[in-house]
Amino acid sequence: MKGWQVPGAIETVRPLMGPGTIVVPLMDGIEAPDQLAAAFGRDRVMGGLAVMYGWVVSPGHIRNTLPDSSISIGEFGGHRNERVAQLQNAFEHAGVKAKIVPDIEASLWQKLIMVGPWSGVGAVTRAPLGVIRSIPETREFLEGAMREVLAVAQAHGTALPHDSLEQASAFLDRISPEALGNMGGILNGRPTELETEIGVIVRLGRTLGVDVPRHAFLYAVLLPQEQRARGKIDFRL
Repeated sequence: MKGWQVPGAIETVRPLMGPGTIVVPLMDGIEAPDQLAAAFGRDRVMGGLAVMYGWVVSPGHIRNTLPDSSISIGEFGGHRNERVAQLQNAFEHAGVKAKIVPDIEASLWQKLIMVGPWSGVGAVTRAPLGVIRSIPETREFLEGAMREVLAVAQAHGTALPHDSLEQASAFLDRISPEALGNMGGILNGRPTELETEIGVIVRLGRTLGVDVPRHAFLYAVLLPQEQRARGKIDFRL
């Protein structure tokens, strides 16, 4: 599922919540844990993220093409306890590589530094990652947008590694040159994660007093396509 589907998913899983049930969102972005905490309570939510690149082949069938895929999980607040260890064991038993990270919030921001700008720039340029990173002007815009996410994260009070930007750039350089990012759906008229990956930086930047001109541009120029995909407006070219 995608970040924009969290409200509906909350109602879907509500009848499944038992006294010891925890919910672990794995989608990109930073807002899902707070949405789930508001619905079920902070103590019922654990942080998580998936490192993969893939797409839905059919219901319940996801094709992943990233060799070094993994799941990261962790308690908000950084404490390690029995339930996070049990969850790691459950993933490993199912053949899924899982690791417990000491600061899951920082990990979520670290991924957003990479995936948000890439997805937004990919949707605007309508070009795969290999093209984006090979053209100096486009790559500079991408890296500038990544710096904006880092600035917002720091203003938000998140402690990130000193080499966060270098890590994100290195990861993008390893991905297939054909990759399109999370907003590739715009090319096919489908709803995307524009709000949870680009819009969130615009909103937080405004609240925190951080200038994010690249994200403001990406959000503004992609919003008409997003609203058309959601049935809010209609137009023909």
